Amino acid sequence: MERLEAFQVAARERGFVAVKDGFIEVEKNEAGTVVWLRKETPDSATKTHQLICIDTNANILTVYWMTAPGKIDSKAFRSVSSLQEWFASQPAEMSNRQAILRLSVDTSDRLAIAWLHDNNAEVIRSAVTRYFAAGPAADKAESVLMERMADLARSYQHQENPDEWLARCANSECDRLRNEAIHDKANSD
Repeated sequence: MERLEAFQVAARERGFVAVKDGFIEVEKNEAGTVVWLRKETPDSATKTHQLICIDTNANILTVYWMTAPGKIDSKAFRSVSSLQEWFASQPAEMSNRQAILRLSVDTSDRLAIAWLHDNNAEVIRSAVTRYFAAGPAADKAESVLMERMADLARSYQHQENPDEWLARCANSECDRLRNEAIHDKANSD
């Protein structure tokens, strides 16, 4: 129980709360206790709350978050110190330039992709809507768009305006995605 309390304290310091309909959500059975916490404020782009699951039987804490619509990522921790180190490594805020530069080094940097998406949710959503309208096709296109923009980060020039670069990439990649979909549909008929 001591580790459970230490995990809860560390999570609460980062804005996680144990609330479900006004009550603490705890699942107990003979094997142990599971506590669910959620981030008090939702991510701006995905409009979802990060979740934490603390399992006392396995002595593990798992953080869950959405990186893009339909994409959930997670990370598990066995010690409070490793959780605190991870929290400390997560920037409180990341600019477009910082996110693009991180992606130019590592295209699979999920944190940079999430920040790029959060910072530019309106630009990205409007580009996707312009080319794909709304619905499941648009949601899938948005996810693919974020992956492609991560791949394109290596083409970013330091003297470029990151906001203009992002808008240009979003539009060109949406156009490319739509043309690929049209081509695939024509070839399947």
